[in-house]
Amino acid sequence: VFSEESAKDDTLEKAFNENLVRRYLLLERGGIRIGIFAVLGADAVEVAPFASPVKFEGIVEASKKMVAFLRDEKKSQMVICLSHSGLTQYRGAPSEDEELARQVKGIDLIVSGHTHTKLEQPLVVDGTIIVQGWEYGKCVGILDLDVDGTRARVKNYRYVNVNDTVAGDGAIQAIIDRHIPIIEKEVLSPYGLWFNQVIAESDFDIEYVETDREFPMGNLIADSIRWYANRHVYDPKDPASKVVAAVESNGIIRDPLLKGTSGKLAVCDIFRTFPLGLGFGGDDSMGYPIVTLYITASEMKKALEVLTTIAPIKGNSYYLQVSGLKFTYNPRRVLFDRVTGIWLGDAVTGYEKLDCTSGNRKHYRIAANIYNATFLKIIGGFTRNILTIVPRYRDGRPIDDLTKAIIDRDAKAPGIQGLKEWAGLIEYMKTFPDTDGDGIPNVPSRYRQVEGRIVMEASLSPVALLRGGSWLTWTAFAVVLVLLAGITAVTVFVVRKLRGSRKK
Repeated sequence: VFSEESAKDDTLEKAFNENLVRRYLLLERGGIRIGIFAVLGADAVEVAPFASPVKFEGIVEASKKMVAFLRDEKKSQMVICLSHSGLTQYRGAPSEDEELARQVKGIDLIVSGHTHTKLEQPLVVDGTIIVQGWEYGKCVGILDLDVDGTRARVKNYRYVNVNDTVAGDGAIQAIIDRHIPIIEKEVLSPYGLWFNQVIAESDFDIEYVETDREFPMGNLIADSIRWYANRHVYDPKDPASKVVAAVESNGIIRDPLLKGTSGKLAVCDIFRTFPLGLGFGGDDSMGYPIVTLYITASEMKKALEVLTTIAPIKGNSYYLQVSGLKFTYNPRRVLFDRVTGIWLGDAVTGYEKLDCTSGNRKHYRIAANIYNATFLKIIGGFTRNILTIVPRYRDGRPIDDLTKAIIDRDAKAPGIQGLKEWAGLIEYMKTFPDTDGDGIPNVPSRYRQVEGRIVMEASLSPVALLRGGSWLTWTAFAVVLVLLAGITAVTVFVVRKLRGSRKK
Protein backbone atom coordinates (compact mmCIF):
# COMPACT_ATOMS: atom_id res chain seq x y z
CA VAL A 1 0.00 0.00 0.00
CA PHE A 2 1.54 3.29 -1.09
CA SER A 3 1.39 6.43 1.03
CA GLU A 4 -0.78 9.33 -0.03
CA GLU A 5 0.91 11.70 2.42
CA SER A 6 4.58 11.01 1.65
CA ALA A 7 6.35 11.33 -1.69
CA LYS A 8 9.16 8.94 -0.70
CA ASP A 9 7.48 5.99 -2.40
CA ASP A 10 6.27 7.80 -5.52
CA THR A 11 8.97 6.33 -7.74
CA LEU A 12 8.08 2.78 -6.72
CA GLU A 13 4.38 3.51 -7.11
CA LYS A 14 5.04 4.82 -10.61
CA ALA A 15 6.88 1.60 -11.48
CA PHE A 16 3.81 -0.38 -10.44
CA ASN A 17 1.40 1.89 -12.28
CA GLU A 18 3.47 1.70 -15.48
CA ASN A 19 3.59 -2.10 -15.18
CA LEU A 20 7.37 -2.14 -14.80
CA VAL A 21 6.66 -4.15 -11.67
CA ARG A 22 3.85 -6.57 -12.38
CA ARG A 23 1.26 -7.53 -9.80
CA TYR A 24 0.71 -10.84 -11.56
CA LEU A 25 1.75 -12.74 -14.68
CA LEU A 26 -0.26 -15.01 -16.98
CA LEU A 27 1.42 -17.79 -18.97
CA GLU A 28 0.14 -20.63 -21.09
CA ARG A 29 2.19 -23.82 -21.20
CA GLY A 30 1.05 -27.13 -22.62
CA GLY A 31 -2.47 -25.85 -22.94
CA ILE A 32 -2.64 -24.91 -19.27
CA ARG A 33 -3.30 -21.30 -18.25
CA ILE A 34 -1.00 -20.44 -15.34
CA GLY A 35 -1.39 -17.44 -13.02
CA ILE A 36 1.67 -16.27 -11.07
CA PHE A 37 1.83 -13.74 -8.24
CA ALA A 38 4.31 -12.86 -5.51
CA VAL A 39 4.26 -12.00 -1.81
CA LEU A 40 6.67 -10.58 0.75
CA GLY A 41 6.36 -12.13 4.21
CA ALA A 42 6.26 -10.51 7.62
CA ASP A 43 9.78 -11.58 8.56
CA ALA A 44 11.18 -10.13 5.33
CA VAL A 45 9.30 -6.87 5.91
CA GLU A 46 10.72 -6.72 9.43
CA VAL A 47 14.27 -6.65 8.06
CA ALA A 48 13.45 -4.05 5.39
CA PRO A 49 13.90 -0.82 7.38
CA PHE A 50 13.95 1.35 4.25
CA ALA A 51 10.50 0.21 3.07
CA SER A 52 8.68 3.05 4.83
CA PRO A 53 6.28 4.64 3.99
CA VAL A 54 5.15 1.60 1.97
CA LYS A 55 2.94 -0.70 4.04
CA PHE A 56 2.32 -4.37 3.39
CA GLU A 57 -0.92 -6.27 3.67
CA GLY A 58 -0.68 -9.67 5.36
CA ILE A 59 0.25 -12.40 2.88
CA VAL A 60 -2.78 -14.53 3.72
CA GLU A 61 -5.28 -11.74 3.04
CA ALA A 62 -3.45 -10.54 -0.06
CA SER A 63 -3.10 -14.07 -1.45
CA LYS A 64 -6.78 -14.88 -1.01
CA LYS A 65 -7.66 -11.85 -3.11
CA MET A 66 -5.07 -12.64 -5.77
CA VAL A 67 -6.03 -16.32 -6.04
CA ALA A 68 -9.68 -15.38 -6.46
CA PHE A 69 -8.71 -12.82 -9.12
CA LEU A 70 -6.52 -15.26 -11.06
CA ARG A 71 -8.96 -18.16 -10.81
CA ASP A 72 -12.26 -16.36 -11.34
CA GLU A 73 -11.46 -13.36 -13.53
CA LYS A 74 -8.38 -14.57 -15.42
CA LYS A 75 -9.53 -18.21 -15.60
CA SER A 76 -6.18 -19.60 -14.45
CA GLN A 77 -6.15 -23.38 -14.25
CA MET A 78 -3.01 -23.37 -12.13
CA VAL A 79 -1.77 -20.78 -9.61
CA ILE A 80 1.85 -20.36 -8.54
CA CYS A 81 2.96 -18.11 -5.67
CA LEU A 82 6.51 -16.75 -5.63
CA SER A 83 7.03 -16.19 -1.92
CA HIS A 84 9.74 -14.22 -0.15
CA SER A 85 8.38 -15.41 3.19
CA GLY A 86 10.25 -18.58 3.99
CA LEU A 87 10.25 -21.86 5.83
CA THR A 88 11.85 -21.01 9.16
CA GLN A 89 9.79 -22.11 12.12
CA TYR A 90 9.91 -19.94 15.24
CA ARG A 91 9.27 -21.61 18.60
CA GLY A 92 7.55 -24.56 16.95
CA ALA A 93 5.01 -22.45 15.04
CA PRO A 94 4.49 -23.24 11.33
CA SER A 95 6.59 -21.23 8.92
CA GLU A 96 4.99 -18.40 6.96
CA ASP A 97 4.80 -20.41 3.74
CA GLU A 98 3.34 -23.47 5.47
CA GLU A 99 0.71 -21.25 7.05
CA LEU A 100 0.05 -19.64 3.68
CA ALA A 101 -0.58 -23.04 2.11
CA ARG A 102 -2.82 -24.03 5.00
CA GLN A 103 -4.97 -20.90 5.01
CA VAL A 104 -5.24 -20.06 1.31
CA LYS A 105 -6.97 -22.58 -0.91
CA GLY A 106 -6.28 -22.59 -4.61
CA ILE A 107 -2.49 -22.22 -4.67
CA ASP A 108 -0.98 -25.20 -6.49
CA LEU A 109 2.68 -24.35 -5.93
CA ILE A 110 4.63 -22.05 -3.61
CA VAL A 111 8.19 -21.34 -4.75
CA SER A 112 9.61 -20.21 -1.45
CA GLY A 113 12.55 -17.93 -0.70
CA HIS A 114 14.11 -15.69 1.98
CA THR A 115 15.16 -18.38 4.47
CA HIS A 116 17.81 -20.12 2.32
CA THR A 117 16.27 -23.53 3.01
CA LYS A 118 17.46 -26.59 1.12
CA LEU A 119 14.49 -28.94 0.75
CA GLU A 120 15.57 -32.42 -0.23
CA GLN A 121 11.92 -33.17 -1.01
CA PRO A 122 8.98 -30.84 -1.61
CA LEU A 123 6.61 -30.10 1.24
CA VAL A 124 2.95 -30.76 0.58
CA VAL A 125 0.61 -28.85 2.90
CA ASP A 126 -3.12 -29.35 2.40
CA GLY A 127 -2.49 -30.16 -1.25
CA THR A 128 -0.20 -27.18 -1.93
CA ILE A 129 3.34 -28.05 -3.02
CA ILE A 130 6.19 -25.99 -1.50
CA VAL A 131 9.76 -25.92 -2.84
CA GLN A 132 12.82 -23.77 -2.15
CA GLY A 133 16.14 -23.79 -4.00
CA TRP A 134 18.59 -23.12 -1.16
CA GLU A 135 20.81 -20.03 -1.56
CA TYR A 136 23.15 -17.85 -3.62
CA GLY A 137 22.82 -19.78 -6.88
CA LYS A 138 24.53 -22.86 -5.46
CA CYS A 139 22.02 -25.09 -7.18
CA VAL A 140 18.91 -25.08 -9.33
CA GLY A 141 15.78 -26.87 -8.20
CA ILE A 142 13.93 -28.77 -10.91
CA LEU A 143 10.32 -29.75 -10.28
CA ASP A 144 8.27 -31.87 -12.66
CA LEU A 145 4.51 -31.85 -12.12
CA ASP A 146 1.59 -33.95 -13.25
CA VAL A 147 -1.29 -31.54 -13.77
CA ASP A 148 -4.89 -32.57 -14.34
CA GLY A 149 -8.04 -30.52 -14.29
CA THR A 150 -8.17 -30.15 -10.52
CA ARG A 151 -4.68 -30.24 -9.00
CA ALA A 152 -0.93 -30.62 -9.50
CA ARG A 153 1.09 -33.55 -8.17
CA VAL A 154 4.84 -34.01 -7.78
CA LYS A 155 6.26 -36.26 -10.47
CA ASN A 156 9.94 -35.63 -9.95
CA TYR A 157 12.12 -33.22 -7.94
CA ARG A 158 15.86 -32.79 -7.85
CA TYR A 159 18.68 -30.31 -7.34
CA VAL A 160 21.35 -29.63 -9.92
CA ASN A 161 24.49 -28.22 -8.36
CA VAL A 162 25.91 -25.11 -10.02
CA ASN A 163 29.68 -25.55 -10.16
CA ASP A 164 32.55 -26.04 -12.60
CA THR A 165 31.16 -29.38 -13.75
CA VAL A 166 28.29 -27.54 -15.45
CA ALA A 167 29.28 -26.08 -18.80
CA GLY A 168 28.56 -22.39 -19.15
CA ASP A 169 25.99 -21.22 -21.64
CA GLY A 170 27.72 -19.28 -24.40
CA ALA A 171 24.78 -17.00 -25.16
CA ILE A 172 24.31 -16.04 -21.51
CA GLN A 173 28.04 -15.50 -21.03
CA ALA A 174 28.05 -13.20 -24.06
CA ILE A 175 25.32 -11.09 -22.45
CA ILE A 176 27.33 -10.89 -19.22
CA ASP A 177 30.47 -9.94 -21.10
CA ARG A 178 28.63 -7.12 -22.88
CA HIS A 179 27.70 -5.63 -19.51
CA ILE A 180 31.24 -5.59 -18.11
CA PRO A 181 32.20 -2.31 -19.87
CA ILE A 182 28.99 -0.75 -18.57
CA ILE A 183 29.83 -1.82 -15.02
CA GLU A 184 33.35 -0.48 -15.38
CA LYS A 185 32.13 2.87 -16.68
CA GLU A 186 29.21 3.46 -14.30
CA VAL A 187 30.38 1.74 -11.10
CA LEU A 188 34.11 1.13 -11.06
CA SER A 189 35.75 3.97 -13.01
CA PRO A 190 35.06 6.60 -10.28
CA TYR A 191 37.29 4.48 -8.03
CA GLY A 192 39.98 3.90 -10.65
CA LEU A 193 39.10 0.21 -10.81
CA TRP A 194 38.25 -2.29 -13.52
CA PHE A 195 36.30 -5.56 -13.45
CA ASN A 196 39.12 -8.13 -13.60
CA GLN A 197 41.75 -6.03 -11.84
CA VAL A 198 43.77 -8.18 -9.41
CA ILE A 199 43.79 -6.57 -5.96
CA ALA A 200 45.44 -9.21 -3.79
CA GLU A 201 46.35 -12.85 -3.68
CA SER A 202 45.88 -15.60 -1.11
CA ASP A 203 47.14 -19.13 -0.62
CA PHE A 204 44.06 -20.05 1.42
CA ASP A 205 40.30 -19.66 1.23
CA ILE A 206 38.83 -16.90 3.39
CA GLU A 207 35.90 -18.74 4.90
CA TYR A 208 32.31 -17.59 5.02
CA VAL A 209 29.63 -19.78 6.56
CA GLU A 210 26.25 -18.28 7.48
CA THR A 211 26.23 -19.69 10.96
CA ASP A 212 26.19 -18.60 14.59
CA ARG A 213 29.90 -18.09 15.04
CA GLU A 214 32.79 -15.87 14.12
CA PHE A 215 34.33 -16.58 10.72
CA PRO A 216 37.36 -15.17 8.84
CA MET A 217 35.40 -13.44 6.05
CA GLY A 218 33.36 -11.61 8.69
CA ASN A 219 36.53 -10.48 10.45
CA LEU A 220 38.02 -9.25 7.19
CA ILE A 221 34.95 -7.24 6.20
CA ALA A 222 34.42 -5.75 9.66
CA ASP A 223 38.11 -4.78 9.81
CA SER A 224 37.86 -3.09 6.42
CA ILE A 225 34.85 -1.03 7.52
CA ARG A 226 36.66 0.22 10.63
CA TRP A 227 39.87 0.91 8.68
CA TYR A 228 38.08 2.68 5.79
CA ALA A 229 35.99 4.83 8.11
CA ASN A 230 39.03 5.90 10.13
CA ARG A 231 40.93 6.69 6.95
CA HIS A 232 38.33 9.39 6.23
CA VAL A 233 37.23 10.64 9.67
CA TYR A 234 40.00 10.00 12.20
CA ASP A 235 42.30 12.84 13.22
CA PRO A 236 45.21 11.51 15.38
CA LYS A 237 45.22 14.86 17.20
CA ASP A 238 41.58 14.28 18.16
CA PRO A 239 41.21 10.86 19.87
CA ALA A 240 37.42 11.15 20.13
CA SER A 241 37.16 11.17 16.33
CA LYS A 242 38.47 7.61 16.12
CA VAL A 243 36.13 4.78 15.14
CA VAL A 244 36.82 2.19 17.84
CA ALA A 245 34.60 -0.61 16.54
CA ALA A 246 32.68 -1.78 13.50
CA VAL A 247 30.00 -4.41 12.93
CA GLU A 248 28.69 -6.35 9.96
CA SER A 249 25.75 -8.76 9.93
CA ASN A 250 25.83 -12.22 8.40
CA GLY A 251 22.78 -11.35 6.32
CA ILE A 252 24.75 -8.81 4.26
CA ILE A 253 27.69 -11.11 3.46
CA ARG A 254 27.15 -13.26 0.40
CA ASP A 255 30.33 -15.17 -0.47
CA PRO A 256 33.74 -16.30 0.73
CA LEU A 257 36.93 -15.35 -1.07
CA LEU A 258 38.31 -18.50 -2.66
CA LYS A 259 41.94 -18.87 -3.72
CA GLY A 260 40.94 -20.87 -6.80
CA THR A 261 43.75 -22.16 -8.99
CA SER A 262 45.71 -18.91 -9.22
CA GLY A 263 45.28 -17.39 -5.78
CA LYS A 264 44.45 -14.07 -7.45
CA LEU A 265 41.56 -12.04 -6.01
CA ALA A 266 40.05 -9.59 -8.49
CA VAL A 267 37.65 -6.67 -8.09
CA CYS A 268 34.74 -8.81 -9.32
CA ASP A 269 35.53 -11.48 -6.68
CA ILE A 270 35.69 -8.97 -3.85
CA PHE A 271 32.58 -7.03 -4.86
CA ARG A 272 30.61 -10.28 -4.92
CA THR A 273 31.19 -10.90 -1.22
CA PHE A 274 28.72 -8.17 -0.17
CA PRO A 275 27.14 -6.39 -3.14
CA LEU A 276 23.86 -5.27 -1.61
CA GLY A 277 22.30 -1.84 -1.37
CA LEU A 278 22.30 1.59 -2.95
CA GLY A 279 23.31 5.05 -1.87
CA PHE A 280 21.23 7.81 -0.30
CA GLY A 281 20.88 11.56 -0.61
CA GLY A 282 21.15 11.61 -4.38
CA ASP A 283 23.89 8.97 -4.51
CA ASP A 284 22.27 6.08 -6.40
CA SER A 285 25.49 4.13 -6.98
CA MET A 286 25.87 0.49 -5.98
CA GLY A 287 26.41 -0.63 -2.41
CA TYR A 288 25.50 0.44 1.10
CA PRO A 289 27.39 3.48 2.43
CA ILE A 290 29.18 3.51 5.78
CA VAL A 291 27.85 5.62 8.64
CA THR A 292 29.44 6.46 11.97
CA LEU A 293 27.63 7.19 15.20
CA TYR A 294 28.33 7.58 18.89
CA ILE A 295 26.87 5.25 21.53
CA THR A 296 27.58 4.50 25.17
CA ALA A 297 29.33 1.37 26.43
CA SER A 298 26.05 -0.01 27.77
CA GLU A 299 24.48 0.53 24.34
CA MET A 300 27.41 -1.27 22.77
CA LYS A 301 26.56 -4.21 25.00
CA LYS A 302 22.94 -3.99 23.81
CA ALA A 303 24.09 -4.10 20.19
CA LEU A 304 26.03 -7.28 20.88
CA GLU A 305 22.97 -8.80 22.58
CA VAL A 306 21.45 -8.91 19.08
CA LEU A 307 23.98 -11.65 18.40
CA THR A 308 23.41 -13.52 21.67
CA THR A 309 19.60 -13.35 21.81
CA ILE A 310 17.98 -12.15 18.58
CA ALA A 311 20.06 -14.34 16.25
CA PRO A 312 19.27 -17.63 18.07
CA ILE A 313 15.55 -16.82 17.80
CA LYS A 314 15.33 -15.17 14.38
CA GLY A 315 18.16 -16.84 12.47
CA ASN A 316 21.84 -16.54 11.64
CA SER A 317 21.35 -13.56 9.34
CA TYR A 318 21.12 -11.48 12.54
CA TYR A 319 24.49 -12.71 13.80
CA LEU A 320 27.11 -9.94 13.97
CA GLN A 321 30.76 -9.99 12.98
CA VAL A 322 32.89 -7.45 14.84
CA SER A 323 36.10 -5.46 14.59
CA GLY A 324 37.87 -3.36 17.20
CA LEU A 325 36.57 -5.41 20.10
CA LYS A 326 36.18 -8.87 21.49
CA PHE A 327 33.58 -10.11 23.93
CA THR A 328 32.39 -13.11 25.90
CA TYR A 329 28.84 -14.29 26.42
CA ASN A 330 26.97 -16.99 28.29
CA PRO A 331 23.99 -18.45 26.37
CA ARG A 332 22.62 -19.88 29.62
CA ARG A 333 21.95 -16.43 31.06
CA VAL A 334 18.71 -14.45 30.91
CA LEU A 335 17.67 -13.20 27.47
CA PHE A 336 19.14 -9.79 26.53
CA ASP A 337 21.74 -10.00 29.32
CA ARG A 338 24.12 -12.63 28.03
CA VAL A 339 27.19 -10.52 27.20
CA THR A 340 29.57 -10.93 30.14
CA GLY A 341 32.56 -8.86 29.08
CA ILE A 342 33.74 -6.51 26.31
CA TRP A 343 37.29 -5.49 25.48
CA LEU A 344 38.19 -2.74 22.99
CA GLY A 345 41.23 -3.12 20.74
CA ASP A 346 42.57 -5.76 18.38
CA ALA A 347 45.01 -8.65 18.22
CA VAL A 348 47.84 -6.36 17.07
CA THR A 349 47.56 -3.47 19.57
CA GLY A 350 46.05 -5.45 22.45
CA TYR A 351 42.74 -5.16 24.30
CA GLU A 352 41.43 -3.07 27.20
CA LYS A 353 38.41 -4.01 29.31
CA LEU A 354 35.37 -1.79 28.70
CA ASP A 355 33.26 -0.53 31.59
CA CYS A 356 29.72 -1.36 30.43
CA THR A 357 27.91 -0.09 33.50
CA SER A 358 25.45 2.79 33.26
CA GLY A 359 27.94 4.89 35.19
CA ASN A 360 30.23 5.06 32.17
CA ARG A 361 28.69 7.94 30.21
CA LYS A 362 31.49 8.20 27.66
CA HIS A 363 30.40 7.92 24.03
CA TYR A 364 32.29 5.68 21.60
CA ARG A 365 32.34 6.06 17.83
CA ILE A 366 31.35 2.98 15.86
CA ALA A 367 30.88 2.29 12.14
CA ALA A 368 28.50 0.12 10.14
CA ASN A 369 26.75 0.19 6.82
CA ILE A 370 23.52 2.17 6.87
CA TYR A 371 21.35 -0.96 6.75
CA ASN A 372 22.84 -2.42 9.94
CA ALA A 373 22.95 0.98 11.62
CA THR A 374 19.24 1.47 10.88
CA PHE A 375 18.44 -1.94 12.28
CA LEU A 376 20.36 -1.20 15.49
CA LYS A 377 18.39 2.02 15.79
CA ILE A 378 15.01 0.28 15.57
CA ILE A 379 15.86 -2.92 17.48
CA GLY A 380 14.41 -1.41 20.66
CA GLY A 381 10.95 -1.49 19.12
CA PHE A 382 11.31 -5.23 18.48
CA THR A 383 12.34 -5.94 22.09
CA ARG A 384 9.86 -3.87 24.11
CA ASN A 385 12.58 -1.19 24.44
CA ILE A 386 14.92 -3.55 26.26
CA LEU A 387 17.62 -3.10 23.60
CA THR A 388 16.92 0.55 22.81
CA ILE A 389 19.97 2.25 21.31
CA VAL A 390 20.09 5.98 20.60
CA PRO A 391 22.66 6.80 17.89
CA ARG A 392 24.15 10.24 18.52
CA TYR A 393 26.37 12.84 16.99
CA ARG A 394 29.59 13.61 18.78
CA ASP A 395 27.96 16.52 20.64
CA GLY A 396 25.31 14.20 22.10
CA ARG A 397 22.39 15.12 19.85
CA PRO A 398 20.32 12.12 18.71
CA ILE A 399 20.64 11.25 15.03
CA ASP A 400 17.10 11.36 13.70
CA ASP A 401 18.09 10.70 10.09
CA LEU A 402 20.97 8.27 9.59
CA THR A 403 21.58 9.51 6.06
CA LYS A 404 23.10 12.57 7.74
CA ALA A 405 25.66 10.26 9.37
CA ILE A 406 26.94 8.87 6.07
CA ILE A 407 30.65 9.46 5.55
CA ASP A 408 31.10 11.61 2.45
CA ARG A 409 34.12 10.44 0.47
CA ASP A 410 34.18 13.68 -1.51
CA ALA A 411 32.90 16.59 0.53
CA LYS A 412 33.85 19.04 -2.25
CA ALA A 413 31.38 17.52 -4.71
CA PRO A 414 27.68 18.42 -4.52
CA GLY A 415 25.43 16.01 -2.65
CA ILE A 416 26.62 12.99 -0.70
CA GLN A 417 29.25 10.72 -2.22
CA GLY A 418 28.72 7.85 0.19
CA LEU A 419 31.72 5.91 1.41
CA LYS A 420 30.89 2.42 0.11
CA GLU A 421 31.74 -0.62 2.18
CA TRP A 422 32.58 -2.73 -0.91
CA ALA A 423 35.13 -0.10 -1.99
CA GLY A 424 36.52 -0.08 1.53
CA LEU A 425 37.27 -3.80 1.38
CA ILE A 426 39.15 -3.34 -1.88
CA GLU A 427 41.14 -0.38 -0.54
CA TYR A 428 41.89 -2.24 2.69
CA MET A 429 43.20 -5.28 0.81
CA LYS A 430 45.45 -3.03 -1.24
CA THR A 431 47.31 -2.18 1.99
CA PHE A 432 48.28 -5.79 2.69
CA PRO A 433 52.03 -6.47 2.52
CA ASP A 434 53.56 -8.05 -0.56
CA THR A 435 55.24 -10.96 1.19
CA ASP A 436 56.39 -12.87 -1.89
CA GLY A 437 57.77 -9.90 -3.85
CA ASP A 438 55.60 -10.27 -6.95
CA GLY A 439 54.05 -6.81 -6.64
CA ILE A 440 50.66 -8.07 -5.45
CA PRO A 441 49.52 -7.71 -1.81
CA ASN A 442 49.12 -10.98 0.09
CA VAL A 443 46.22 -11.67 2.45
CA PRO A 444 47.72 -11.96 5.98
CA SER A 445 47.59 -15.35 7.64
CA ARG A 446 45.44 -13.95 10.47
CA TYR A 447 42.47 -14.27 8.13
CA ARG A 448 43.13 -17.98 7.70
CA GLN A 449 41.25 -18.68 10.93
CA VAL A 450 39.19 -16.87 13.55
CA GLU A 451 40.84 -14.72 16.23
CA GLY A 452 38.56 -15.39 19.16
CA ARG A 453 36.70 -12.08 18.96
CA ILE A 454 33.44 -13.79 19.94
CA VAL A 455 33.79 -16.29 22.76
CA MET A 456 30.93 -18.37 24.11
CA GLU A 457 31.34 -19.42 27.74
CA ALA A 458 28.31 -21.58 28.49
CA SER A 459 27.88 -22.12 32.22
CA LEU A 460 25.09 -22.79 34.72
CA SER A 461 27.25 -21.74 37.64
CA PRO A 462 25.30 -19.30 39.86
CA VAL A 463 28.23 -16.90 39.76
CA ALA A 464 28.38 -17.03 35.96
CA LEU A 465 24.61 -16.57 35.70
CA LEU A 466 24.46 -13.55 38.03
CA ARG A 467 27.80 -11.73 37.91
CA GLY A 468 27.47 -8.27 36.38
CA GLY A 469 23.81 -8.88 35.65
CA SER A 470 21.44 -6.11 34.60
CA TRP A 471 17.99 -5.49 36.04
CA LEU A 472 16.74 -8.27 33.77
CA THR A 473 18.94 -10.85 35.45
CA TRP A 474 18.15 -9.70 38.96
CA THR A 475 14.42 -9.51 38.22
CA ALA A 476 14.51 -13.07 36.90
CA PHE A 477 16.53 -14.12 39.96
CA ALA A 478 13.97 -12.51 42.26
CA VAL A 479 11.13 -14.30 40.46
CA VAL A 480 12.96 -17.62 40.85
CA LEU A 481 13.46 -16.95 44.57
CA VAL A 482 9.77 -16.13 45.00
CA LEU A 483 8.79 -19.29 43.14
CA LEU A 484 11.19 -21.38 45.20
CA ALA A 485 9.88 -19.80 48.38
CA GLY A 486 6.33 -20.53 47.26
CA ILE A 487 7.15 -24.13 46.41
CA THR A 488 8.92 -24.54 49.75
CA ALA A 489 5.98 -23.06 51.65
CA VAL A 490 3.50 -25.33 49.84
CA THR A 491 5.72 -28.35 50.44
CA VAL A 492 6.02 -27.58 54.17
CA PHE A 493 2.26 -27.02 54.39
CA VAL A 494 1.50 -30.34 52.66
CA VAL A 495 4.03 -32.24 54.78
CA ARG A 496 2.53 -30.81 57.99
CA LYS A 497 -0.98 -31.73 56.85
CA LEU A 498 0.11 -35.25 56.08
CA ARG A 499 1.81 -35.62 59.45
CA GLY A 500 -1.26 -34.24 61.18
CA SER A 501 -3.55 -36.71 59.42
CA ARG A 502 -1.31 -39.63 60.39
CA LYS A 503 -1.39 -38.67 64.08
CA LYS A 504 -5.19 -38.75 63.97
